[in-house]
Amino acid sequence: MKKKVQDGRSTKFWLDNWIGDQALCNQFPRLFRLEENKESLVRDHWNDGWTWSWSRPIGRGITSTHLSNLLNLIDNVQLNEDKDEWVWTLDKSNKFVVKSTRQHIDSLLLPDSQPHTRWCRHIPKKVNIFLWRALRDRLPTRWNLSNKGIDIESILCPVCTSSPETVEHTLWTCSLATSIWLKTFQWLDLDFPSSLTIAEVLEDLDNRRFSKENKEIVAAIIGVIHQRAKVGSNP
Repeated sequence: MKKKVQDGRSTKFWLDNWIGDQALCNQFPRLFRLEENKESLVRDHWNDGWTWSWSRPIGRGITSTHLSNLLNLIDNVQLNEDKDEWVWTLDKSNKFVVKSTRQHIDSLLLPDSQPHTRWCRHIPKKVNIFLWRALRDRLPTRWNLSNKGIDIESILCPVCTSSPETVEHTLWTCSLATSIWLKTFQWLDLDFPSSLTIAEVLEDLDNRRFSKENKEIVAAIIGVIHQRAKVGSNP
């Protein structure tokens, strides 16, 4: 269910799902924390332009970026005098249909396409757990912490400061991680893969035949990158 905004007089700006994939309080938690009237209506924020009531001024930085993203999201919203209404988003007709509802329920209950669980006996248990979390984007990178609304000084990688610290950046595209992987593949006399994600890198390694010694080398390298991630998250 989603709210279709018309006059904006019965739709809560932050708490109702009316634009985007979820309520704005979840899309922009930093801004929501600064909102003085958290149950304000869409109409409350409109006066020949969008208006706000923040508990403190918004300066530069991450919060300012989030505000810009919010303004871009609602830029094309136009209010009129018709009443707001709920619509059923699981069917193109915007009306309740049993078939589309059942398909949605099945998609939630049936197994998803999460990467299969990896467990390598050549790697310490804590590194196996680290990889399991990494493949599901469950590491406390600066990017993930910021998206959860946690105030941090910067979302940039503390090692190279050139890109946001995401899981893929930490383990694969960061200059330090890339240099480690490059030397590893050279050492193993293998072509450097054109993979875009760490999952593709690991799959590429899975498809290769390694001696016991080479498996231990790969395991050691993953352990080194694991330690790099720990150090990077605690600068």
